[in-house]
Amino acid sequence: MRKSKLLTGISLLLAISLTPVKAVSYSEFRDLPEYAWYEESITAALELGIIDGVDGYNFAPDDPIRSIDAAKAFYRMSGEPYWIDASYFWDVNPGYDSLAASYCIDTGIMSGYLDGSFRPDEWISRLDMLTMMYGWAIADHRQSLVQEAVVDQAQVIQDGNIPETGEPSETQNIVKEENSESQMDESVSTQTDSAIYAESEQPELDPGQTDHVGPSLMTEQSDSELSHVDPTAQQGAEPVESLSQVNEPAEDAQVQTESLTPTPDVSSQALSWAKANGLYNDQESFLLLEPVSRAQACELLVKGVSLPREQQAFDTAPQMDEPTVESEEQSWNDRLFGWLSPVVNDDPVNPGTGSEEDLMNASMYGIDISEHQGDIDLSPYQGQFVIIRAGWHTTEDLYFRKNVEKCEALGIPYGLYWYSYALDESQAQVEADAFARAIDGLNPTMGVWIDMETDSWKSEHGFVETTENISAITRTMTNRIEQMGIQPGIYCNLRWLPYFDESLAHYPKWVAAYGNDDGNIHGNYSDQAVMFQYTSNPIDKNVLYSTN
Repeated sequence: MRKSKLLTGISLLLAISLTPVKAVSYSEFRDLPEYAWYEESITAALELGIIDGVDGYNFAPDDPIRSIDAAKAFYRMSGEPYWIDASYFWDVNPGYDSLAASYCIDTGIMSGYLDGSFRPDEWISRLDMLTMMYGWAIADHRQSLVQEAVVDQAQVIQDGNIPETGEPSETQNIVKEENSESQMDESVSTQTDSAIYAESEQPELDPGQTDHVGPSLMTEQSDSELSHVDPTAQQGAEPVESLSQVNEPAEDAQVQTESLTPTPDVSSQALSWAKANGLYNDQESFLLLEPVSRAQACELLVKGVSLPREQQAFDTAPQMDEPTVESEEQSWNDRLFGWLSPVVNDDPVNPGTGSEEDLMNASMYGIDISEHQGDIDLSPYQGQFVIIRAGWHTTEDLYFRKNVEKCEALGIPYGLYWYSYALDESQAQVEADAFARAIDGLNPTMGVWIDMETDSWKSEHGFVETTENISAITRTMTNRIEQMGIQPGIYCNLRWLPYFDESLAHYPKWVAAYGNDDGNIHGNYSDQAVMFQYTSNPIDKNVLYSTN
């Protein structure tokens, strides 16, 4: 008995001694020497909580950074806001990894592959990293954004050594530039015959899957395998120690430009923005398609975090001071993104809290629903309003009529919306006719709305995301509703709002911006819209602004 206990004790002691202890400072990692060029950057990144080591003992500063590590870094740099784990990818570990990936997808920082994978262990290039940082800066409202960073695209392509091609990128994690015009494959025909569209081009997905979820999963990349460079095979390339130290290009360094080249419009803006903020210079152009090491990534990330935030019209967070590493008492969230609500509002009826500025001009609160809420009890919403999905594409919502009857019986003012999957004007006409038939004879006192937003089905079927195309589709649908004697409105998220041209300026706008989606109100968009959808937690909630 004593021998057994002794062996058990020894086994337990060995197990404890062999369990890696997470290092939290530069000096605790065995493979980080003193006075290395990257000591300051890695130290700052560790203190800010941006990045972890590869295990409890090693940081692996010279290894290429993986996609999932980049996703977690950007999620942390945004303050780890409350977010919905959409579990987009089958190859991402559930939990924190999946949450970080979902955040980066929803905010447009990164994207996945058409085969449903994220490829979390793929290394990323310096150009990938700069492009993702550019997307993060837009999402987090950092200074020197699109307006200040625009330069001549041809010059950037020449300086940045980026081939001039309009083909979609096959590299992972390319951000969707805000207000950019997507470059689509010319072989995709968007002039589908109306009858074919109505009968055989039904979107093959759950119709409510993208129902008011904000920025959707953007999967423009090819699902073909990447021809990545083997970092260990580049014997001719000297290691680059920092952004300021530039080496001559190696003659025998192999670069697969075809599979690693982002679309020029996005990458050009990213490089211009990076130049403006000291993250890139023209002499480093030959390094753009090479893997970025974990040490180099730390240098970039720390510089990115130091950029001050700017207050913009679409900003949902207050101006924050530049984050510092000296304050040990404050958490990472408090230092960088201090507007998270202390208590998440998970009450589907309670509109939630908001600052005095956020609640200014708010005159009424309500929800919007579809068949995905099932046979919902609307009696608690007497005194509020309800916006009901009438249908999508050419199909009525299963609970549309029933929800209208409930509102009328309870005296709840209601509005109606239609989710559009149209790829062009001819398809929009078919949808508009279906919408008109569905709402004929009803009295939606809270308005009739055209739901215009991106989704994976549109992306996979050649949707052209330009002002011209989006405005033409929207105009076709609004014109049809106006023929009924009804003035329609337009629903969209903030990224799509600039896509509507002057001919649509007079239509009421209903905008969505979830912020950290904690169920409370963050932001006041009364100067942009008449109605604001501020959360989907635990149900889509809206505030109606007073027009007085």
